[in-house]
Amino acid sequence: MEKIISFFTAITMFFSYLFGISVPTADNMELMKNDRLFGLSALVTGQGITADEDYYYTAGSAFVQKAGIGVQFLGKWRADNFRQVKVNLNPIPREYEKNYGCGHIGGISYADGIIYAAVEGTDYSINFIFLYDADDLSFITAYNVSNEILDDGIPWVAIDNANGFAYCTKWAESDKLLRFNLEDMSLSGIVTLSQPVSRIQGGEFYDGSLYLSKDVPHSTDDVIYKVNAVTGEVTQAFTTHLTSSDNESEDIAVFPREDGSLFHIINYDKIIGVNVTHFAPIEK
Repeated sequence: MEKIISFFTAITMFFSYLFGISVPTADNMELMKNDRLFGLSALVTGQGITADEDYYYTAGSAFVQKAGIGVQFLGKWRADNFRQVKVNLNPIPREYEKNYGCGHIGGISYADGIIYAAVEGTDYSINFIFLYDADDLSFITAYNVSNEILDDGIPWVAIDNANGFAYCTKWAESDKLLRFNLEDMSLSGIVTLSQPVSRIQGGEFYDGSLYLSKDVPHSTDDVIYKVNAVTGEVTQAFTTHLTSSDNESEDIAVFPREDGSLFHIINYDKIIGVNVTHFAPIEK
């Protein structure tokens, strides 16, 4: 199987470079680099991304089915060259698969050596935030955050480490931003947003603001929101332009790199693979 995957990956890379397949762009952003991943590397990267000083951390799946359990992965990559240094091929403990039907890891976030992951149960009303050791990607513990608002899953989680909170929204349109206490994931409050948001694939805090990645269905133009998590004010930070309407924007990491890039966004190309696109804001 590994030889087949390697062969398919090599062929895909050859044709993608031969025909010069385009990469995503963004308004008022300079494209610093685009990491295009194929085969197993793409599967490990297709859902979630977060970062620290030295590494990117990703989540992905081989498949996800509404009525079944997908095969999930966690990955760890060097920040300077996006080379994989570690992978967890079985990040969801068997007891959570068996007892709750947990089978989908969505958006992830990093703080103080811990990866926080949004994990959904089978019927999408049972929701968890899983914690993993960022060093070796091993499972630490899980918190059940099911409630009446998260009635269609938990697509993402973002950590406001400075203030000790975790945030998420439901998948369908809602003006509710849920805030949890970081120490035990108890519900701290609900922030009313200035406008409803929907199809949020991931979020990350940077410089006191929450950035959200929205997938717009059947469109090449997707949205990055900037949110004040205290007041609930929502503004559009910028628009990304994908290469096909079949592509899907996923999670976002916001972390400054030496090359000037700040926003690192996953774009899942279902035909070719996964793009991890690194943008630097253009100074006005």
